[in-house]
Amino acid sequence: MLWASQQRPSITQLWQESWTADPYGSRWMPLTSALGYSTFISAKKILSDSGLFIFKPDKSIQDGRETASWMVRNLHGSRMKEFWEKPNAENQEPSSTKQESNSEK
Repeated sequence: MLWASQQRPSITQLWQESWTADPYGSRWMPLTSALGYSTFISAKKILSDSGLFIFKPDKSIQDGRETASWMVRNLHGSRMKEFWEKPNAENQEPSSTKQESNSEK
C-alpha cells in the first residue's frame, strides 16, 4: 500500500481500481477503470512489471459488435499463497542457517 501511495496518481488510481476488482487474487475479475486508454496502458505496465497485478483483454461480441474490456488478477491477494510464503521462506533461511552455525560453536 505504501508503494502504491508513492506512485503517480494514475498508478495509484489503477492500483485501487484493480484491488477493488480482485482483493483476494483468486481468479480473473472484470476491471472497470476511469483512466483514459493511454494512461491506463502505461499504469498497467508499471503494475504488471512490479508483479502486483496481471491484466488481459476481454473481448466479447454484443449486438453484432466487438467490445473490449479488461480483466485483472491480483498477484498479492490474501489467497495467493505463493506471494505470502515466498518472503517468509527467504527470511527463515538465513535465521535457520544462523542457528545451525551458533549450535556448532
